[in-house]
Amino acid sequence: MIVYRIDKDMALTIEQRLWTHLDGWKQVQGTLATKANIVFVFGGREEVIQEEHVAYIQNIYPETPIVFCSTAGEILDTKVYDNSLCVTAVAFESTKIVCTETTIAHVDEIKFGCFFGSRAPS
Repeated sequence: MIVYRIDKDMALTIEQRLWTHLDGWKQVQGTLATKANIVFVFGGREEVIQEEHVAYIQNIYPETPIVFCSTAGEILDTKVYDNSLCVTAVAFESTKIVCTETTIAHVDEIKFGCFFGSRAPS
């Protein structure tokens, strides 16, 4: 387990997984001792929408917010991958995570910021 201490009051641990066409799924780094607070998935556009990948990740991290982002190249450690999935699960020692979502038809930065700001916990 890798623990990152940000300051005396905040620490986090991570675990990372990688999926490639050649090797399939493998755990690359770390193992969480507790439930993840948030999961980030970076991958090629076609990979992030495949139902079997989404189901696999949701099965490993049930009831955890998962943020999917399509990329034009995924970075994990010191390597760059194409058309893969890089998953980073983060467990904070004492931080609460709240996620929200919206559909953006026309980007208006002020309204967009106000929308998400209004949903942030106080």
